[in-house]
Amino acid sequence: MSNSPLVQYTKLSPNCNKPRNAKIKKITIHHMAGVLSVETCGRIFAGSGRQASSNYGIGSDGRIGMYVEECNRSWCSSNANNDHQAVTIEVSNSKNGGNWEVSDHVLARLIELCVDICKRNGIERLNYTGDASGNLTRHNMFAATACPGPYLQSKFPYITEQVNKQLEKDKKPIPQPTVNTTYKVGDKVRFTGVLYRDSQGNGAGQSRTNLKATIYLVNPGSKCPYNINNGLGWVRAEDLTPAGTNAPTSNARYYTVVKGDSLWKIAQKFYGNGNRYPEIARANNISNPNIIHVGQKLLIP
Repeated sequence: MSNSPLVQYTKLSPNCNKPRNAKIKKITIHHMAGVLSVETCGRIFAGSGRQASSNYGIGSDGRIGMYVEECNRSWCSSNANNDHQAVTIEVSNSKNGGNWEVSDHVLARLIELCVDICKRNGIERLNYTGDASGNLTRHNMFAATACPGPYLQSKFPYITEQVNKQLEKDKKPIPQPTVNTTYKVGDKVRFTGVLYRDSQGNGAGQSRTNLKATIYLVNPGSKCPYNINNGLGWVRAEDLTPAGTNAPTSNARYYTVVKGDSLWKIAQKFYGNGNRYPEIARANNISNPNIIHVGQKLLIP
């Protein structure tokens, strides 16, 4: 049983049962009843006198913290049976009191985390029924509490819809583009772009500028159909020009993913606007913008 790779902060709480006694089948969402960071929430759960914890928390800035590993049962929902089956998530509010609102960014991160939990635990779809029979549950289904607050509770149907839409999308095979084979084995070319490790474009390699090359192998119909210079790497057709032409110097930027990154954060870093993350996804043929990997090299258009 694994933990989420989206975690950016960890402070394990002693308030849990090791291990849980049931397979993970549910997700239970709570609110923090405050505008809190993942560190503050972690400190609250760290004390044994509190007798409370959750598997994950999402802070007011959208960062994700882990307080109880998924293999263990958190003390979160006032119901042992539910908590043994559920991955529990505490979500920071953006305002105190009233409807206990949650920011759009934090809500998007919650959906991202729910998708990840479902994928790793074989939950094919979320089913929100409004009572404890569904696999998306609320704290106030099990105790006399306002948690998860009026605003977040109103978003449960939307969360279910968005998570299921992403899960369904990820089930569909990614169509492979058909590339016209312009070059043949032995042709002299110039290359400006990224060298790929395989013909489907998995695993970006080093960047080169105006590299003189010879076509070594051709794999028509693949994303990167040309292997250059005796197996140096597979490349895209659009990154090649005949050797006699003047190829422009590439001014593309590249970024290597580190732990804790998301496309939203990378877009914020380069553009000053995290909502531009779809541009990076499109430029790198990323079908699921919720999934990137440490060490992955991204083109920043």
